Amino acid sequence: MQRFDAILFDLDGTLIDSAPDLIQTLNDLLTHYQRPLVASELLRQQVSYGSTRLLEIGFAGDYPTPDFHTLRREYLDRYLTQNTVHTTYFDEVEDLLTRIESSNLPWGIVTNKPTDCTTAIVEKLGISQRAQAIVCGDTLPVAKPDPSPIYLACKMMDVDPKRCVYVGDCIRDIEAGRNADMSTIACAYGYIGADIPISEWQAEHIANTPLQILDYL
Repeated sequence: MQRFDAILFDLDGTLIDSAPDLIQTLNDLLTHYQRPLVASELLRQQVSYGSTRLLEIGFAGDYPTPDFHTLRREYLDRYLTQNTVHTTYFDEVEDLLTRIESSNLPWGIVTNKPTDCTTAIVEKLGISQRAQAIVCGDTLPVAKPDPSPIYLACKMMDVDPKRCVYVGDCIRDIEAGRNADMSTIACAYGYIGADIPISEWQAEHIANTPLQILDYL
């Protein structure tokens, strides 16, 4: 594990399986507004695109609030009360992180998830004590695929982006890494939708399991 000086991860769909809580929050909101529920299988494929995509699917453009921003804020407020109920690491991720740390390879997180929604999760799972950088979707005025959050994480870790690798389960993760002139690994075990095949994301490598990431470090 000496090819890189550091590794950066996306959060949802890469390190953690947060889909159950995100989907439950949406269906609770749909129930509140007397709208039909959406199948979990459909929503799970879209989780990496965030709350905006989930709400677009759930309400199909017919929003019961004065504007979309109000509805999204209501969704996030609900999510904050239940975002650690079922959320956990993917299988093999704890082993992956332990092996990375045993090789003295620093790691961090760059996510588009808002800070308030991220904090409880990383504290519950012990990530906040282990990651050397955590950059959220509202840390800067821009988010992925803009490379600025990745550059900030690298600065926090005191590493050259060209000596770092970014790992994620969404095409915008790979775009962000490439925009930062960084090596990239796509996670085929994450929330992969059918929009664009993972083979077309132009990631340097594709990992079918968390532990396979080690093969590319």
